[in-house]
Amino acid sequence: MEVLTELNGTRGITIAMVTHDQGMAAYAHRIVEFLDGAVLSDRATVPVGA
Repeated sequence: MEVLTELNGTRGITIAMVTHDQGMAAYAHRIVEFLDGAVLSDRATVPVGA
């Protein structure tokens, strides 16, 4: 996760991650939740370490 965070922070590279792990999702600037292909929520977040 450290490498992905560094690439995003220093080079502005966008990372798209799909996970069920809330701990990994905590690193995201944005979380979109789906159920059966429909968007349940789409929210901005403050990532871990920000």
